[in-house]
Amino acid sequence: MSSTKVSEALRRVDLIIYHASRLAAGFTIITMFVTVTVNVVARYVAKAPIFWGEELARYIMFYMIMLGSAVALREDRHLRLRIIMDLFPPAVARWWERFLDLCLLVVAIAILYYGLDLTINDGMMMTPALRVAFFWVFLAFPIGAVLMLIQLVGKQLFGIKWTAPSQQGD
Repeated sequence: MSSTKVSEALRRVDLIIYHASRLAAGFTIITMFVTVTVNVVARYVAKAPIFWGEELARYIMFYMIMLGSAVALREDRHLRLRIIMDLFPPAVARWWERFLDLCLLVVAIAILYYGLDLTINDGMMMTPALRVAFFWVFLAFPIGAVLMLIQLVGKQLFGIKWTAPSQQGD
């Protein structure tokens, strides 16, 4: 297989992972909105709170944060102090970006390691209200970490342009 075909295959896989991550992150935001809205209406309007609603919203938030972090890495939208970086010459700014990516790589590896440990070792416990195994709740951490690692490694090793499709023409 030629390097062009490999590069194109990687680009397709990259786009599939990106769009799936973005879709999943969007789904969690919508689900969180609906869950919280229903809980508020049930509690304060109908005076009949849903006993498991707050717990569900909390667990959805885990997935929302982890999936959203991967998408933010992809779209280069993680929080950082751009005002300081903009003062550096371009060569220093590029070096600094790589250093920050290395720091994020270390954090993602730590989240993966400890997230897997938490999922495997404590996943058999049940949530108090929903009575779902914590395995499914804690799985958000390794999933999010793997997605973050894919984005970071691809960015550094394959030189794939990591801006959102709507920004590629800019």
